[in-house]
Amino acid sequence: MVVITLKETLSERGITQSELSKLAGLRPSTVSSLLNGSTRIEFETIDKIAKALDTDDIRDIISL
Repeated sequence: MVVITLKETLSERGITQSELSKLAGLRPSTVSSLLNGSTRIEFETIDKIAKALDTDDIRDIISL
């Protein structure tokens, strides 16, 4: 099971959902759906978020 840990990472870094959507080039509704767990996360989306957050640690986004 994949658990979205992104909400905690955003809080720790002081980044809003809106800021992340702009940084990652994602629609705000996509970010909201990911954080609410109402959509499945795709590898391409993980990659965009990782680049936007400048992280190589996937645990900043998801945990397995």
